[in-house]
Amino acid sequence: MGSKTIVTRQYQLCQYGHPEPGRTVVVRSAILVKIHGDAFGFLTLLGYGFEDEFVRRGYNFMYNNICRISVYRKYKLSKQHDPFSAIVPEGEAAGGQAAEAASPWLVEITSSFVSQENVNSMSEEISAVRNLLSGSVVF
Repeated sequence: MGSKTIVTRQYQLCQYGHPEPGRTVVVRSAILVKIHGDAFGFLTLLGYGFEDEFVRRGYNFMYNNICRISVYRKYKLSKQHDPFSAIVPEGEAAGGQAAEAASPWLVEITSSFVSQENVNSMSEEISAVRNLLSGSVVF
């Protein structure tokens, strides 16, 4: 399997709608579209400019085959479009406990896309997972 350049990789453009008000979890519509060809050139044509780039390193867990719990840290890249150039703080890389240098662990609970009829039941499932994590995670 040959390596792909950053331009020839497969990308998806994801547009999130506004969160629905009055819910205990964030519910929003999402539109996913595959981009064929140069994704960065396409975004430039749409009027977007490059601002920031990072990688996420961490773990994914499935809960009841419904929700994915992601526990990860975000790292900035020192070289544009090179995920292997992530800057890991020295204390963290050496196995130290330098709290000021380490990036915080982030926890994200997501579900697969569901139809409008199933949004309420999925929201309840995510709230149940959130309640299980309370005490271990700061919301």
